[in-house]
Amino acid sequence: MTKRSRTNIPPKYSISHQYLVKVNHEDLDTLNPINNLVYLKWDNDAIEKHWAILANDKVNRKYYWIKRH
Repeated sequence: MTKRSRTNIPPKYSISHQYLVKVNHEDLDTLNPINNLVYLKWDNDAIEKHWAILANDKVNRKYYWIKRH
């Protein structure tokens, strides 16, 4: 493990992205953690929005993103 990863400093050429969500009572499971499917939807939404910020029409015609779990 490098010092960089332990201090949560992003890689030199990375682009940070924040995506805020509102947690509703319906998003919780019976024991109160976020429902897994809801969490994955938020994750997917954040990825799509980040891609839209970084990409343009030329990039979108040539590439697409794939989320790996």
